[in-house]
Amino acid sequence: MLTAALAILLGGLSSAGAHEVTAIDGLYFRRGQSRHLEESLTLLQGLLARAPDDPELLWRLARSLVRSGEGLPDRQDQVRLFRRAEEAARRAVERAPDSAEAHFWLGVAMARRGQARGVLSSLFMVGPLRREMAEVLRLEPRHGGAHHVLGQVYAQLPALAGGDKDAALREFELAVSLSPGYTVNYVVLAQAYAAAGRKDEARATLRRLFLVEQPADPATLDQDLAEGRRLLEKL
Repeated sequence: MLTAALAILLGGLSSAGAHEVTAIDGLYFRRGQSRHLEESLTLLQGLLARAPDDPELLWRLARSLVRSGEGLPDRQDQVRLFRRAEEAARRAVERAPDSAEAHFWLGVAMARRGQARGVLSSLFMVGPLRREMAEVLRLEPRHGGAHHVLGQVYAQLPALAGGDKDAALREFELAVSLSPGYTVNYVVLAQAYAAAGRKDEARATLRRLFLVEQPADPATLDQDLAEGRRLLEKL
């Protein structure tokens, strides 16, 4: 069931404006509460029915679809949502080729679909994924999220397919430097330091994680803090 505020927004809008985009982002960043992620999708779908070519709505739809897919237990269901996310982000890129966020969420959706389908599918997507992140950084050189994604690519790929632990660590360092409010960046950087035997730097990174007062994505904070504590216990 829709909240009263969301029902009012859907009933009175002919296209998305700053207020509606703010409402969508608010729901997304509070997606750990109640049914906010589902409500963000409902609001987006209602607005897109009136403005189907709005790239700002399309990449936000991709973002919410990716997060919805990540929460599903069945891989086929995950693939279905990730494919929808990819289609929405691709439409956003077509309509706004200079949108860094459209390229970013297209790359993330591709990566998630590849992961859900298995290693072989993921390998086929490495080239296109890197191209999308390169475009993100061309458009927005200080985009920490793109460095996070590239770090994950280097960290998870086998060496013969382009994996590089040192490159992954450098990308994670950049992600923390450019996006210090995203707590997940500290977790993956600490993990990379620990894997490289640099335990003091891993501990120092986790101490920085525990000091973040205003997380950029509050929905991941509890999980990131819990993972940080588990990692600290092992160091």
